[in-house]
Amino acid sequence: MVAPVTEAGMGVWLSNVCPILEKNHKVTLLTSDNPGVKISCSKILKLDSKKFPNPLYCYMPKLKELINTDFFNDFDILHLHGFSTYATDQILKNRKKIKIPIILSVHGNLQKQEKSFLRIIHDVFALKNKNSVDQLISVSNAEKNQLIETGFSKEKITVAYNGVNPKIVERKPDGRTILYFGRLAPTKNIDLLIKAFSLCVTKNLSLVIAGRDYGELNSLKKLTKKLSLENKVSFLGEVTENQKTKLFSEVTIFVHPSLLDIFALTLLEAASAGIPCIAFDVGGNREIFNNPQTGILVNTTNETALAQSIDSLISNVKLCDEISKNGIISISEKFTWEKTAESVESVYSKYN
Repeated sequence: MVAPVTEAGMGVWLSNVCPILEKNHKVTLLTSDNPGVKISCSKILKLDSKKFPNPLYCYMPKLKELINTDFFNDFDILHLHGFSTYATDQILKNRKKIKIPIILSVHGNLQKQEKSFLRIIHDVFALKNKNSVDQLISVSNAEKNQLIETGFSKEKITVAYNGVNPKIVERKPDGRTILYFGRLAPTKNIDLLIKAFSLCVTKNLSLVIAGRDYGELNSLKKLTKKLSLENKVSFLGEVTENQKTKLFSEVTIFVHPSLLDIFALTLLEAASAGIPCIAFDVGGNREIFNNPQTGILVNTTNETALAQSIDSLISNVKLCDEISKNGIISISEKFTWEKTAESVESVYSKYN
């Protein structure tokens, strides 16, 4: 497997699926010298890397040498992770030198979003090599449809949902706290959540925003101040697992405001822990929740509709209890890393 940057969803995938695949396969992971998470597999090879032109692209100077010396041809299958990365670019560009099947897990890297000029130019040229991929693995049907729209053959795409490791949480919600947990990035639309929170009519609500900053924290704080919400909105930054468990036990509902996510791991984690969740009816969210049994999906994608859904759910204790119980059972059964690994192995088996 080749995964130059193993943080966020990609890192979670690798850390959970690799140990399962190891039961039937020998997995070698080629990654950057700063993978970010601990991954268990037969062998890990770390290449010197430079976060150029951005952290996700991850330039690896020695990768071309490996390609030219037939390094990859000693393996049975080459599984790439992430589309818009230096490793994927170089391997697909030099496809003729690699004789083994190439499988690509996109991990949402081609989702529709506002892109920089550099990224737009990159994708135009990179997609010229899309036929160099033998099989693709998408994390949802929503992503599959986007890949087809991008020009990939639907016959080459297998859906393998992400899994979840359910947290055992003794829930004692305070009845007034809303939680957002995840990356503070533009694609998460946290500003929309803050605006919606300002429109809520339910009294004494508080909003907790937790997660690593990806360039949005300052603008979100400015928005909070502009809306006079400094005493009601808390920014916790990146939290430990123990802090997360405490949050999950205390908050009343979880809101995921993204309009672009292909498949949100944070929704799985929150719902499987028994937190009633609200998300927009977009992307892979409708593949996660059965509205309103296991989560609330908001049809209109604006702050007014989101505020109304927050008010409605947080004031309905009975519905919160029902969603909580259903989510613990349904999400934990439907989305497991074992099922993810089975789907991946079904792709590998095509080349045995």
